[in-house]
Amino acid sequence: MPSRRFLLIVAPTVLTIVGGFGTPAAAQADPDLKVALVSTPQQAAAGANVILRDTTSNIGTADAAASTTRFYLSTDSLLDVGDTVLGARAVDVLTAGSSSTGDTTVTIPIATATGKYYILASADDDLAVAESDETNNTDSRIFKTGPNLVIKSVMAPAKAGEGQTLSFSDTTKNVGTDTAGASKTKLFFSSNATLDGGDTLLGMRDTPALTANAENAAATSVTLPSGLLPGTYYLIGKADGNSAVTESSETDNTKARSIAIGPDLVTPWVLSPSTLTAGVPATVKGSTKNIGGGVAAASYTRFYLSTDGVLDGSDTFLVEALVNSLTPGTVATSVVSLAVPNGTTPGIYYLLVMSDGGLSVAETKEGNNTRSVSVTVP
Repeated sequence: MPSRRFLLIVAPTVLTIVGGFGTPAAAQADPDLKVALVSTPQQAAAGANVILRDTTSNIGTADAAASTTRFYLSTDSLLDVGDTVLGARAVDVLTAGSSSTGDTTVTIPIATATGKYYILASADDDLAVAESDETNNTDSRIFKTGPNLVIKSVMAPAKAGEGQTLSFSDTTKNVGTDTAGASKTKLFFSSNATLDGGDTLLGMRDTPALTANAENAAATSVTLPSGLLPGTYYLIGKADGNSAVTESSETDNTKARSIAIGPDLVTPWVLSPSTLTAGVPATVKGSTKNIGGGVAAASYTRFYLSTDGVLDGSDTFLVEALVNSLTPGTVATSVVSLAVPNGTTPGIYYLLVMSDGGLSVAETKEGNNTRSVSVTVP
């Protein structure tokens, strides 16, 4: 049988490149609406009318049709179906790159409970405009309603002694939008300016009901703890210390004032002859004062010869004098006879006097104990 042969014909395929090599098709132009809350109240009472100002912008590359910017009250900064509509405003057609700013008066719902909220603005809230980005249409601002008690000011002595009784004054103010019921302002003693569970309650006072922006001031007699080491401590006032008032903010109820507890010895003045001859005794006077708030135990005032007036290990000790216990504000004068050591090189020196030269007294400040005067050694 003769063999069969077949002829296979392959048709060529033509591929057409639209626009030619290196010329991409033009990107589609779309609008993109974005909103910014320009002005909103930080707080208002439930039932109050407030004005919200927003700027709705078209940041896209094509014109945006007319749309609606709507406002909500929310418990968080995210828009969802649980949020309460406050109002809306119409936004006209926006060409690419243009914007619209407007004011909208809305009413805070009368049933809004005391607390922290967010006012939300939503551009194109009805989804009337097809946008290049549908995820950037909202903006939010914090909003509060209800009473809010704070400590406007605290006053107390800047220094005192451990176990001392003093007057601690405070002004408690309602900076919120509604009347705050009666409460108690508590007064604490702390090692730092932040109130915590380790702080000591010194006392408390009754604070009457306060309408919005009203304040109440009073002084309370308190006694500081005994056995405190000298140093810096803090007196802290806390509004609504008994947590009797539900507030729009519960984190701003305290205010602190520093207080230095303990003695602080200084050398107010030194009297000395301007010339001190080596080996020849001279009479010199030095003072010691307790400028602190606590009693200073007995100490020694020491006298040195220095080349620069700054006490260090190179200075020459000359003499010391006993200073008895000093109550706050009292001064002791030490009168001593001293002599510059024989063999001291002639020149200009400093007679340096240090209160509590033996560092036997714990003080609120240890760097202010010395004073010096210039003397000549011939």
